[in-house]
Amino acid sequence: MLRASVDSSACEVLVIVAQPIDRL
Repeated sequence: MLRASVDSSACEVLVIVAQPIDRL
């Protein structure tokens, strides 16, 4: 259950980080 929570948080962070990278 904890791993799922971490994966979900990591996914959100990756999406936030990928947005500005995609613009470059």
